[in-house]
Amino acid sequence: MQYEVNIIKGKGKSKEMGFPTLNFEIPEEFPYAHGIYAGSVVLEDKVYKAAIHYGPVPILNDTRETLEAHIIDEVLQTEPKKVWITLDYFLREIIDFQDKKDLIKQIAKDIERTKSL
Repeated sequence: MQYEVNIIKGKGKSKEMGFPTLNFEIPEEFPYAHGIYAGSVVLEDKVYKAAIHYGPVPILNDTRETLEAHIIDEVLQTEPKKVWITLDYFLREIIDFQDKKDLIKQIAKDIERTKSL
C-alpha cells in the first residue's frame, strides 16, 4: 500500500552517520510493525528505492516512533514537502546496538539487501 506523507525536519543523526534520510509524519492508522523495510519513495513521478526505518531509535535513546527513508544511490536535488512511500519487504526488527559502528555496518547491509530486492 502506498502512503502520501508530509516531510518533517529530522535531527540530522542519520546524515552524520553517512546515511541521510527524509523524515516523515507517521500516517494515521499505519499498519506496519516497527522495523526496517525495503521500499520506495515516489517524488515527481520518479520512483526511488529506499531503506525505510519505522519505530524508535534505541541507540540514540529516542523512544518515540519515527518514520524515515534513506534514498538509495540518489541525492535529491529538491526539498519536497510531500512524497509517496511504500514499504514492500520487512528486512528486520529494530536492534538496540551498543555501538554506533555496529549500527552503521547494519545500515550498510540493509541498503545492500534493499538494492537486491
